[in-house]
Amino acid sequence: PMRNVLEIKHPGWYEKGLLKSVKDMVWHGTQTGEPSRLDGYMNYVLLLNAVVVVAESVQDLQHVSKYDEIFTAIEFAFSWAYVVEFAILISAMSWAEYTSNSARLFDFVTTWLLFGVSMAYYLPFADVQGELMRYANMLRLLRLIRVIKSLK
Repeated sequence: PMRNVLEIKHPGWYEKGLLKSVKDMVWHGTQTGEPSRLDGYMNYVLLLNAVVVVAESVQDLQHVSKYDEIFTAIEFAFSWAYVVEFAILISAMSWAEYTSNSARLFDFVTTWLLFGVSMAYYLPFADVQGELMRYANMLRLLRLIRVIKSLK
């Protein structure tokens, strides 16, 4: 793995403590072709996100809206989970290394799109429909298809 700016400027931070644990979580197993522990955690988050999207779609098909605010809050939490994943990844690898992978670039774009739409929903001057957030979330779930394909 290439070193990132933090690691170059403060190499001692990566020899022990939290940042060493973060780096190990991102890179452990990747040299042997296995998914990292972070990938494993995020796969569970993606699966849970898919279940929520399906439940929300069922609610829409039945024209029930009493849980809309709850689903919006859950989608907002998922957008934060993906932002945290990005922060963890970028703290453990260089920007060049992060952007060298097209799948990570897709994740980057969809993460910030979902986060931006989620934040705009809560701004008093923005008129963002909950459905727009759901569509951004569905775009994010395309990653789940990639994960399923890699299981073969």
